[in-house]
Amino acid sequence: MQIKSLGIVLLLLAILLVTSILQPGFVSNENLQSLIRWTSLFGFCSIGVAFVIITGGIDLSIGSLIALSGCLMIILLDARYEPTGRDATATAVSTFQSPSGRVLPVVEFAAGAERPTPDDRYGWTDRFGSQVQATVLSVEPAGAGWRVTMREPGLLIEPGKALAWSKFRHRPVPLVLAAVLLVSLLIGLVHGLLVTKVRLQPFVVTLCGLLIYRSLSRILAGDRPLGLGTTLDHVKLLFRGDSFSLPAPLVPLISQGHWSPWQWDRVAGTWALDEQGQRIAVPWMEWIPLPMTGLLLLVVGVVAWLLLNRTLFGRYLIALGSNPAATRYSGINNDRMVICAYMICSLMAGLSGILFTFDLNVVEPSNTGNFYELYAIAAAVLGGCSLRGGSGSIIGVVIGTAVMRSLYLSIEALGIPKAWELTIIGVALLTAVLADEVFRLVGFRRQLAVQRKLAEGGEVAGGKN
Repeated sequence: MQIKSLGIVLLLLAILLVTSILQPGFVSNENLQSLIRWTSLFGFCSIGVAFVIITGGIDLSIGSLIALSGCLMIILLDARYEPTGRDATATAVSTFQSPSGRVLPVVEFAAGAERPTPDDRYGWTDRFGSQVQATVLSVEPAGAGWRVTMREPGLLIEPGKALAWSKFRHRPVPLVLAAVLLVSLLIGLVHGLLVTKVRLQPFVVTLCGLLIYRSLSRILAGDRPLGLGTTLDHVKLLFRGDSFSLPAPLVPLISQGHWSPWQWDRVAGTWALDEQGQRIAVPWMEWIPLPMTGLLLLVVGVVAWLLLNRTLFGRYLIALGSNPAATRYSGINNDRMVICAYMICSLMAGLSGILFTFDLNVVEPSNTGNFYELYAIAAAVLGGCSLRGGSGSIIGVVIGTAVMRSLYLSIEALGIPKAWELTIIGVALLTAVLADEVFRLVGFRRQLAVQRKLAEGGEVAGGKN
């Protein structure tokens, strides 16, 4: 691990530790889950922008591209209900209590009824003459018929009632996701071509993109929020569910805030006791669920690390950021490298837009993704990417993203007004840039001193000879 990456790890631990001292219970299972979740979501665009920063460029359009990709995904999915023109008669009605405590209606249909699918919808007129609709949650065989659990609790469905049935339709999810990612790639290609072939400044190109993509999002969405509602739960679970759990040593000890091996009863203000009157020991470890987005970030991070550190492309990219003239004279196609970097950045932004949409279940074209480019750039710089280009660490970028989110959680936990959030982020970014400049100057002076000593040693040797 590089010194910069080690430093950012220590900074992350310091934020968690200091906040847990000032606010006992901060390092809890719930907060760590939230930290992993948001780090995973922001990590993709942070990794993407790192490739651009390594070349000495910048991308300010990430937040707007996240909103655009989310809107495109929902529009291309075209989720809708189509009336089948057929009725389904309820033969029996019962109730089911879900784990969350909701009492859900369960409707049975007789033999010969066509099998419904989750997210289908039934409509009818209740005893008061009002039009009612209910969405299918799950379907089970019941003899020769079907037992259907509805989402909506407390609905009065009468046996023998004819229910109008509508099928839920949408375009294939894998095809839609591939199309959104392809559009993101093409946008990155346009950015790269404008920077390399037209010789426009990256700042200008991506600033224009920030404005254009935000406007396109609002136009495509009709300047209104777009969402998936209660539909496509199986797809949402694929991205929002948990994959496996990670061990977190000492978290129970730190979270109670007393740094003692015994549990503390905060309500009673004394040690927690068992039935025999003995103190209850604090577990030394807790298991933190890793969301599917975290697992996906792990896969993407490993691929990005291999690409940057174990391939010619990565070596050329770093060399390009350090000395563009030298790489050009070495026969490296600088333009192609820059174009690829911008395509990777836009691809990661598009992926982030998809994951944010599935996680939040809604896209607000005027607000979604606002300032996300600042989070991504700050995380990349904190993680060791120099804004001058030529250096960067994927591991450091992911840890830098975790630092940004831990700062946000710390602000909330300590009761600091949210208006200070951007100030703290700006100070963190400025500190990282200053530290990078100090490291650069120190390294340059050391290199200059070594060269001077070698030159002096060569003169002495020449005089003796």
